[in-house]
Order: sequence, then structure tokens, then C-alpha cells
Amino acid sequence: MTSRSLSAGEIWISQSEAGTAAAGSGTAASPFTVPPGDRDTFDRVINAQPVSTAIHLGAGTFLTKGSTAGNPVRLKDGCSLLGSGIGVTVVKLADGALSGGIGSTLQVGTSGPAGGFHQCVRDLTVDSNFAAQPGAGSVNGISGVGHSFLVENVELINLGSRAGEVFGIFIGNFDGSDVARPSHVVIRNCKVHKPWPESSAGFSAITPTGNNVWSGVIEGCYVDLSAAPQAQTGGYAFAGSPHGLVIAHNTAIGCLRGVHVDTPGSYAPKAARNVIISHNRFYDCGEAIGIGAPDDKPFRTDHFENFTIESNDIEIVRGGTGIGLWGSTTAFQVRNNTITKSPAAPLGNAYRTGIYLSPGAQSHVVTGNRFGPAGDPYFGGINPYTYADAASGRNRIEDNSWTAETLPPKTLVSVRTATDSARRPLPSGSSLWTLALGSDQSDANPTTSLSSSNVDGSDLYNYMQFSRAPGGIYSGHDIVLDPDGRSGVYIGKEKAGYLTVGGWMSSNSGVGLAQGARLVMVEGGTASRMGAITLVNGQATVRTTSVKANSRIFLTPQQDGGVPGTVRVSSRIAGSSFVIKSSSSSDRGIIGWVMVDASY
Repeated sequence: MTSRSLSAGEIWISQSEAGTAAAGSGTAASPFTVPPGDRDTFDRVINAQPVSTAIHLGAGTFLTKGSTAGNPVRLKDGCSLLGSGIGVTVVKLADGALSGGIGSTLQVGTSGPAGGFHQCVRDLTVDSNFAAQPGAGSVNGISGVGHSFLVENVELINLGSRAGEVFGIFIGNFDGSDVARPSHVVIRNCKVHKPWPESSAGFSAITPTGNNVWSGVIEGCYVDLSAAPQAQTGGYAFAGSPHGLVIAHNTAIGCLRGVHVDTPGSYAPKAARNVIISHNRFYDCGEAIGIGAPDDKPFRTDHFENFTIESNDIEIVRGGTGIGLWGSTTAFQVRNNTITKSPAAPLGNAYRTGIYLSPGAQSHVVTGNRFGPAGDPYFGGINPYTYADAASGRNRIEDNSWTAETLPPKTLVSVRTATDSARRPLPSGSSLWTLALGSDQSDANPTTSLSSSNVDGSDLYNYMQFSRAPGGIYSGHDIVLDPDGRSGVYIGKEKAGYLTVGGWMSSNSGVGLAQGARLVMVEGGTASRMGAITLVNGQATVRTTSVKANSRIFLTPQQDGGVPGTVRVSSRIAGSSFVIKSSSSSDRGIIGWVMVDASY
């Protein structure tokens, strides 16, 4: 293939059938094809593309030898690698591609912020295939540098390490001359899981780091490192020096630290500031959120300040800490977090602390947090240093409490994919939303909710809550369902259309209709509960299978006919019919009837 066959800044690559040679011009109508199992062609095509090329990948598994010192396969500055969906497009490190040292399955960008380029990787799976690299020290998933970076809808699997730390997504690594150049990173809806189970070194799943002048967001990501050895030296879901980042609406499972920030920054200003960590879920983590290191000296110049840590849902299984603020941390807002021991953990195992503030922590506001369960001698809400510091005015600690019998709603995690459960591509323009609950419902975790809102959590548009405890209404389009019947069923604050219930619907507080609202019962059919019938010679038989021996039947004349009389139900056959009779044998009036069942 020539170094470049197109001039429009785009190339399309697909996978050909087995036994065929590479072909195609690289256009959308005639994509360049790579034979399956080919270990060289894909790398040649990638290296041949100039800067700022959009590279479109079709369905299939594309083998690469990865990026190492001896084999530098990389996307140049400004390039975008655009797959056809998670599990549909797979970029996989070829067996035995790394004979030693460290490498990356994908390397994107070279110049850092100085070049002003934007890089993008989207809609694909990156398979680092570490088990098939017997001589390698570690294999990263995606390594990248640039002015701004988007990694979206990317799955990373089979990461591994025998020596040194391994990264799933590593964005940064700038030099000191880039310190004044602002950088922006967005890592959204990515999934890091299935690590190599024999790894002896540490994992950092998602790591933006290096230059301190950051802005951006890590959101909607899912990290599960529970398959890796618990004795590993690392094991972090989100790490780095995240100056100015928002880390929100993510899930981390089985990590030594969910959010790990122990390096203030590689370059000035070394104080990491203005970080928001909110609405995340951390399960089975030794420390859900850890800022600083236990051996940090207090009041350093390269410290951590103005972090907001709020509304996170934390379950501690092993002995550890929910939120740890170590060394020199200043002016944090730690509020409205729920920190509990997992229901699966026995009472008598290792000690846990909900929030730990080291002696160097200062000027923090810790408020509205909840801990549980109460009464466990191995679970402490806030460590003793906190109360001493509060008394001296260093930190403000208020309105924190133990959890009640029920906890705040567990929020469902949703992931949009491009394939169905059999990994078949969905039709163009459609998408599949998969919902997964962070932990099973139980008496200690009784509530599940599903909602949609803006990216920053504002403007809750729709809210559905499935509850075993009283719930609330948040907007005009909410549905609140309560199996225990304590809260009732709400559909917003206005009429929302029809509600069809396939089983019992009950209320212990009553049913109200607003003025002008309609109460409708369907007439007609063999099981009708309402209707009208004309008397003949003062009587009529109503046939309905809904009638029971204890049904309450209400009669009202609708229109006189003949000689009116007083009407009554004279007899019934349960499951079949009932008879209406008038005191006048000449009554030919129209009689309306409604039937309801007694509660016994």
C-alpha cells in the first residue's frame, strides 16, 4: 500500500474473508481490507496515515504488534480511531508481539499540548492479550498525549503486568515546556475489566496525568479489577494528578483504591485543585477515595486543595477506609456520602473507617455523610483525629449520622452499546441500553432508582423508583412504585396517560382524583364490571363472568320506560350472571349497573 491513498483526511478499513489478500482503496464505498490473522497489514496502514486522519474500522478483530521502543506503531497527532462498537471492532495485541519490557496496545499522539492537536478513540474493544505475551513486563491498553483527548465507548480487557504498573487508559506524560498549555480530556462510558488474574504488579485503569492545567471529565465508566490478586501493590480505578477534573457517575469494583491521587502534579502549579468527585459507586474497595499518601508530611506546598467529594455510594468489604484525606489536604467539601459495610461482610472481621482525616488535614467541611451499620464494633464513622481538629477549629464536622434501616436509592448503571447480547450489530440509528445494579437489593439496601438528567446531574427529567420504603416525587414525570404499599403509586404531578397494572394495586391512604379528572371502567365483553341494560316485563339478566357471591352491585335507572318501579338484584350465579328485577312488571326502563368486589 502507498503511504497515503486518500487526500480527504479519512480512511475506511474493514476485515476481509479468510484466505483473501488485502485490497480496496480505503474509501467508504471500497474500504481497505485486512485479512483475519494478519499480524502486519493493520500496523502498516495505521503508521502510513498522516496527522489528523479519521480512521474508520469495521467489524472484526484487527491484530497489532503494539507500540514498543523497537516497534513504534502509533496514531499520529490529531488522528481519530473510530470503531463500529464495543465487541464489534476489536484491536488485539498479537500473540508474542512483546518479547520483553513494556508496551501499549494503542499509542495515540506524540507532541502533547504543544502541537494543539485533538485525539480520539471511540466505539471499540482493546484486547491487550497479556497471557499470550510470556516475555513482557507489562502491556498498557491506550497511551496517548495531545492538546485534548476523547476516549468514548471503549472496552479494555486482558491487561496484565509482571513488573511495573500497567495502565488501561493513560493520557498525559507531558514535558515541562507544556506546563502553561491548557489541556482537556474526556473519558466517557468506558469499561475496564477482565484483568490477567496472575498479575503480580499494580493496575491503574483510567489515568489522566502529567500536566496540571487540566479540564475535563471522567464519567459513566465501569472498572472491575476483582479478578486481579488482592495482594497486588496497586489496583486503582481512577488515578493520576487530576487538576480541574470532574470524576462522576462511575462504578469501581474490587480495587485497592477507587480514586487514587497521591501525586499533586508533575509540574507547577503542583497543588492539585478544583477536583469534583461525585455520584460514583465504589464496592469492595480497600479505600474508595484516597487523596494523598499516609506518609505525607502536613502543610506541603505541593498539596491538594478545593476538592468536592459528594453523594458517592461506598461499600467496604475488606478492612479499609471509605474516604481518606492524607497528608496535606486543604479546604475539601466532603458531603452527603453514604459509606456502609457490605451486607456480605461478617461483623467480626477487619476494622473499617468511614472517613479518615490525618493530622495534617485542615479547613475541611464534612457534613451530611451517613455510615452504617450502627453498633458494629469494627466500624467507625469518623476517625478520632477529626473531633480533635474540629474542636480546635481546623475542620468543621457537622450533621453526620448513622444510616437508618433503609439507605438512599441505589442508582442503576446504564451502558449504551452497538450490539445485542449475541454481539450482533444493531440496525443503523438504534442503540441498546443495558442496566446493571451495583449490588443486590436487601433489607439494608432496599431501594432502586432509574433516572435521566443532564451530564452534570442537573434537571432530572424522568425518575422511576422501586422501593420497599416511602419515596418521594422529584418532578412532573416521576413514577414511584412501592411493593410494600407504603408510598403508593405516583405518575408525576399531572395526568400522564394510562397506567395498566397486571396484578393488584392497593393503597393504605386512599385514591384521589383531581377536579375534572375522569374515572373510566371499560364496558362490554364477557367479564365486564359496568354496563346498562333494558328491562323487559320488569326484569333483565346481566351475563358477566366477573360476578362473585360477595360482589357489591349498584343499580341506577338511566332512562324511564313503561311504568317505572324500584329495581333490585334478585339473584346471581357466581362466575356467570345476575338478575335485575323491578317492582313493576311493566317497567321497560334502562338500568345502569356497576359491580365491585368486597375485600373478603
